[in-house]
Amino acid sequence: MVNSRYGPPEQNPYGQSISTEEIRSIAAYTSYGHSNFMKDEMVAYEYGATPDVLATLWKILYPHLEPTSEPRHMLWWLYNCKHYPTKYLFQKAMRVCSPTSRKHMKPFKFAFLKVRNKVIRFKDRLRYDKGRTCKVYHDGVDFKVFNKRNPMAETKPEWRQYPFDPSYNSHKFKSAGLRYGISTCIQTGEIVSCHGPFKAGKWADITIYRKHVKPMLLPGEMVEGDAGYHADSTIRGPSDFCCTSEKSAKKKVAGRHETINGRLETFRCLRNQFRHSHHEHKYYFYTAAVTTQLMLRKYGTYYVPY
Repeated sequence: MVNSRYGPPEQNPYGQSISTEEIRSIAAYTSYGHSNFMKDEMVAYEYGATPDVLATLWKILYPHLEPTSEPRHMLWWLYNCKHYPTKYLFQKAMRVCSPTSRKHMKPFKFAFLKVRNKVIRFKDRLRYDKGRTCKVYHDGVDFKVFNKRNPMAETKPEWRQYPFDPSYNSHKFKSAGLRYGISTCIQTGEIVSCHGPFKAGKWADITIYRKHVKPMLLPGEMVEGDAGYHADSTIRGPSDFCCTSEKSAKKKVAGRHETINGRLETFRCLRNQFRHSHHEHKYYFYTAAVTTQLMLRKYGTYYVPY
């Protein structure tokens, strides 16, 4: 599309393939204003992934981007998700005005949503399969958001004692939240499915599991879960074990799943209370989920004998 005032948009000079050193240089310039060497640890701290993973991420996102999108714009969006700064702090850190950053970050937030099913795939639970009945561990995770006004309180007097929408109330931290269902592969530790967002007070963990995960299971396949799923026959809870070694393995699988949840919450957009509209939360969550999954695929997690 040609802009009649400024002419045709400038094409992206990088293309779909970009080297690790180019990403490292762009990250250093974006963070510090110069292209000197930047350690992998600092790149991961600033943007949530190492240069190798960022190069892979750019290759995956590229078909869904606009012609003017550049790797530095991807870093802007990742920095925004990783640190979740205010508008003023983001402008100061990235040295860019707010209208420009919003314009160039918008294609990336949609692109992450489009590629989530290509990166996080439920069939990957069969990698390194040992023939066990349970192949994944499933659990729900809640993230804090600001509550909405209860529309019933404006029309019905008996609801006026509940000024906020009770369907968002999360029992996990006694305030408003959005809930996602996350499944991790027992053998590899990678994320194999994410479903959400759902209203935390309206969608129980087991409801999410029955609607979105259970239909994808193979005949005879079961899933490891916590005690909150005891009502479903396809879930093996913490008390379903035959020997001490199996009980220990189940605890380690559950602990590793919580570790992966903790890695997601290294993105402050998920750890802190979400300030934006509830409809925007999925863009931040799936950015964190896709980035974390690529990091797990590249570097792995600790091994659990099961």
